[in-house]
Amino acid sequence: MKLAQVVPVVLLSLLVVGVPQVLGAESINQLLKKGWEARKEDRYLEAEHVFRKAIELNSKNLSALTGLASVLHDQGQLDEAIVLYRQAVQAAPGNSTLQGYLDKAVAQRSQIQTVRSHHIRTLRSQIKTMSANRDALVAQLNTVRALIQSAPNKPWSYKAYVDLGNALIWQNQIEESIAISARELVRLDPTFNYASVISDSSNEDQRRVEAIALYQTAIRLNPTVADAYFGLGNVLYQQNKVDDAIANYRKASQLNPRDVFAQKQLEKAQRRLGSGVK
Repeated sequence: MKLAQVVPVVLLSLLVVGVPQVLGAESINQLLKKGWEARKEDRYLEAEHVFRKAIELNSKNLSALTGLASVLHDQGQLDEAIVLYRQAVQAAPGNSTLQGYLDKAVAQRSQIQTVRSHHIRTLRSQIKTMSANRDALVAQLNTVRALIQSAPNKPWSYKAYVDLGNALIWQNQIEESIAISARELVRLDPTFNYASVISDSSNEDQRRVEAIALYQTAIRLNPTVADAYFGLGNVLYQQNKVDDAIANYRKASQLNPRDVFAQKQLEKAQRRLGSGVK
């Protein structure tokens, strides 16, 4: 959160002119004036650059230390801001205003670290749960595959083909959710092993191809099964084959007029086709 006027004008004037400068005094004062003007106008990069130049001339200049700390504080760079605030407090012992800025920055960093730790724990828990769900789903997939292999062309087996196709698409969705959570976790905790929870991404397309073949087999075995047309439409829609998806959604709606999901997907695909978005 941006801090308004981290250093008041009264304190600024004391810091700029209240500390005698022996070496390069005029140059430092010019830099400080330029830096605080940029700071007041929220030109953070310019202010940061100028204050750093001033500190190069005099690493103990109170105004330069406080100015750079406030700029970094506003930009959320709390670690370096805290170091600078501490240097400023050491340069001006007993200055309650500077101590207050330091305490505020430390408290904010602690709060951010607490939220960050909670978010990391939540992501780890979510990934663990989703990974367990994926593993259970894969086990079910293997069971259904075995059932199909035992009676590949039995009329009743069309339901198994539909279920297996649906399960493959559901696996893709789980894998995508795991990947999203894992990327966020890596951003927060670079030590997290991303590869340990992610399967081969190329399998996503393979699962879609397999699902299409399964739905088509189910339709061959039973041309009146609406769920097979709906599932096929979903995969084709994901592949940007909108015309083919519409044809399958329409067939699913005709076979089962009460299927509101098929009707909604049909309308969605028609809108997409009408907008020219592929």
